[in-house]
Formats: sequence, C-alpha cells, structure tokens
Amino acid sequence: MQRFLRNALIVSAQLILLAVSVPSLGDEVSRKHHPWALFAPQSWREVRVFHEVFDKEGKVADTGITETQTTLESVDESGVTLCVGESVWMVGKWLDRRQQSVKQDFYGGDFGQDIAAKDLKGETVTIDGQEISCQVREIRVDDPKTKRSEISKLYFNNDVDPFILKRETKIVDPADGSVLSETVMVVDSLKMPYVVGEQAKIISVAHLRATTKHARGTTFTLAYTSTEVPGGIVRQHTKETDMDGRLVSRRVLELVDYGIESPTDKTRRRLFQRRSRDPRLRSTQTDATESSGLRPQPAAS
Repeated sequence: MQRFLRNALIVSAQLILLAVSVPSLGDEVSRKHHPWALFAPQSWREVRVFHEVFDKEGKVADTGITETQTTLESVDESGVTLCVGESVWMVGKWLDRRQQSVKQDFYGGDFGQDIAAKDLKGETVTIDGQEISCQVREIRVDDPKTKRSEISKLYFNNDVDPFILKRETKIVDPADGSVLSETVMVVDSLKMPYVVGEQAKIISVAHLRATTKHARGTTFTLAYTSTEVPGGIVRQHTKETDMDGRLVSRRVLELVDYGIESPTDKTRRRLFQRRSRDPRLRSTQTDATESSGLRPQPAAS
C-alpha cells in the first residue's frame, strides 16, 4: 500500500507544478506564478489523498489514505523552501513519517536542473467563451538524475489568474529521442466560486483538466486551483486507465486545512477549523470517496 500512496502523492505534486509553477518572463514574473512564493513564511496547507487500485476484474485490490502538511519556511531570490510532513493511515491509525525540507526554484523545479527557454509567437485561448491573448514560451528542463528531458509549451497571460492557461508537455529520452509521455493541460473556466471549510468561506478558483498519455495507458485529471490558498490546488480528481481502457486506479485529493501568516501579524491564522483526523468520522464532496475501498473500515467489536 505504501508504494501506491507514494505514487499518488507524486502525481498530485506533479499536477500542482503543472498548473501553476512554471516560468515566464524573468524571475519576478515566475515568482508571481509560483503557488507558494505569493505567501509569507509560515503559511501552510494540509491535504488528504484517497487512493484506490483495481485488479483485472475491476475489483478494489488496494487502498490508501495519506495526509500531507506543507509549510513555507522561506522565500528568497533563488526560490522557496518548504517543510513537508506526511502521515499514512495504516492498520487503523495514523503513522507519521519524518519531515523533509524541499527547495524549489521559481520555475517549480528542483535545484540543479538545466533550464532553457525561448519565446514563440503569441496565440489566443478561449475560456468561458472569451478569447484571451497569451504569450507563448517553450521551456526545456534537463534532469541529470533521471536522464530525461521535459519540453513544455506554455500559454500564459500575466493579468489573468491563474496565469498559465494552457500547457503542452512531452517527456523525452534524449538518448534516442523517444517520447515517454505527453500531457495537455487546459484551464476551461475562471473565477468560479468554491466553498472551503466549515465556516463556508467562498474563494475564487479556476477549473482545469489534464490528460497524460504514457506507455501504461492514460491518466485523466480534473482540478480546482486558487491563488488564495498556499500551494494552489484545492481539489483534484484523477483516474488512470490501461491501454485497453480498463480502470487501473483513481485518486481524490482534498484540501483539509490551510493558514496564512501575515507579515504584520506573526500569529498563525487558521482559515477554518481542523477536521477530525479519523477518516471514518468525516464526509467528502465526491462520490469517489464513498467507495468502501477508499475509507478505512470500523474496527471489529
């Protein structure tokens, strides 16, 4: 189960970077687009991922729930430093893993990656029936660890939140030029209302969808993202199918809690009350999490 949970978190993190953590015209603009650099240190978020894996007969073969809390430690001219802690629901209780410190540049990537960019001819995208002019830039990121190259074509408008309105990405093996995966992400609605927390706070979100084709099959994702929340993503639904279209796995990421540290007020302000950590005592907004496979069963009496 732990392997599946790790995969779920990796995919979730990738989509967060895909949606809102990409470069633009210089570090100043890139910093504006980064989902953490907009906030003051000690801002934080807590998300919960429900994960379900299916066998060849379409039955639930494995499940998992992981809760991750991320705190912004610092922001400087080179990027952001995040403290990430993780808890896993296993054998009827939460097991905490050691916290890790993660550094990102304003491009949303790890330090040490080679990045090259070039401007392309501007284009327009249509969202909510409106044409929006976009600058277009091609970004190439070479990762010395994985020996893979990520080539992205970004469509962005610095005045339209969430700024990156479309992205086309290929993961390439430089050794032979083969394409390992292709992803298309588009924002299809802006400034939609979304309710967070027991206090029913309404925030403004953008709705995005992404499709990734890879050797194992296809991954489909729907998500809501907001610049009002540290980290951006407030909800995410993902399903993976194999080459024959059979459902392999599905995941739901939900924002559990978040807080913002004001530069003039050093007291952490929680935007809404923390929910129960026992998944059995909670309800969710999605039908997917009503499946018996996604929720721990009550202990036998």
